[in-house]
Amino acid sequence: MLKQIELGQTNSYLANNLLRSLGRGSEYNSTQIDKLYDAGYTKLSDDPYFLLNYAINLQHRRTKASVTKAISHILYAEGLLDYRNHRFIHRRASLNFELAKLYFVEENQLNYTHIYLKEAEDLFVLKQMLDPFSAFSYVDYIKLIVWQLENIEYDIEDEMQKQILIEDLFDLANRTVTDDLERIDSLQTLYANYLNKFTDNKDYKQYMDELYQNARLRPYACILLHNYHLQKEEFEKCDPYVSEMESMQENFEVVKFLFKIYGRNLHNVNTRVKLLQLGRKILNWKKKDNPLRYYYFKFMAESYNFNYYDGKIA
Repeated sequence: MLKQIELGQTNSYLANNLLRSLGRGSEYNSTQIDKLYDAGYTKLSDDPYFLLNYAINLQHRRTKASVTKAISHILYAEGLLDYRNHRFIHRRASLNFELAKLYFVEENQLNYTHIYLKEAEDLFVLKQMLDPFSAFSYVDYIKLIVWQLENIEYDIEDEMQKQILIEDLFDLANRTVTDDLERIDSLQTLYANYLNKFTDNKDYKQYMDELYQNARLRPYACILLHNYHLQKEEFEKCDPYVSEMESMQENFEVVKFLFKIYGRNLHNVNTRVKLLQLGRKILNWKKKDNPLRYYYFKFMAESYNFNYYDGKIA
């Protein structure tokens, strides 16, 4: 049937649902399912949504050849679309991450690992910007960062920056995602296991306090300690770290963090002044890192100040 099916939106929909249903059942093994997808490709190779599902099947085969083929199919499928689609971007990111892990197994191919990891990370960032309210925008991205920390050697400063990124992603996900929250929660265990290794099973607070004593690492330690107390709802212990970071604004991670903290307290006029001053320091960040947060907080600050015209164009 799959070898005889004609190209068309309805036929693609039927083929995709049929193959997904067969994959969930136990009547066919994985090799047979793979052959069915290959058969469908002979007739539906110009349908982007069949190519999307075919790429997922190729990814599950977990060979360099199959994943490389899946990436080429996704790139071709994106060329068939009238508009950029975040589902295809997410799949391409996942495929690059999978390929990076496959190359990582070969010690003489680590250069390829870094190339594909960088591509995957850039695509996950783009996915999050286009679809910030979906669990899929956070789950695989967080898994990638944790995998990097567990498998690639970084200096302590880079490790702490990646920790800050993970905790910010958790924070964003818990504030924006409404469905599939269990997928986000399950990653907390993954991250907690990494922290146990990172601290050599020491008390986390004690370990961070030790890093805080290092002047070079203190800005990052302040952020992580603030997050630690915030998670425990020890709000009075968070404020001293924010005050201290106000004198560390030469560090860009601190600037981004303060912008987030100020943006969530815009009812205070002094905080609004601080946020608008910081906004002038992160003009490049707003374009590539988190434009939604930048424009939203800037708009709300100007609106609180009754500068509705400035808020509109922020």
